[in-house]
Amino acid sequence: AEQEKKLEPLEKTLHLSSSHIRTVLAEERMALCRLLRADTLDQKAVEQSVGNLGRLYTEQERLAVGHLVAMRGLMRADQKDKFFDGLIRGICEKCRAKAGSHTH
Repeated sequence: AEQEKKLEPLEKTLHLSSSHIRTVLAEERMALCRLLRADTLDQKAVEQSVGNLGRLYTEQERLAVGHLVAMRGLMRADQKDKFFDGLIRGICEKCRAKAGSHTH
């Protein structure tokens, strides 16, 4: 119960920050699509947009990792092991699913 109370503000902060970054990412992807669709291709603007996307993805990953680090600090050793083992399994399953979908 005490852990849940400590996690609540972390979850809210992550949700708000992630939501904002997802919105900005979507806006940047749309801007890139407009650039690519234009009659005349502005290669410099395309490269700038790709760079913006890269920075946003990096920021999104930093937020997620920062959240995991904060959560880790609240966990007992057994909880930490179980939690991160579950994350690793989930990542592996997604990789296998994607690899399997390309073999058909």
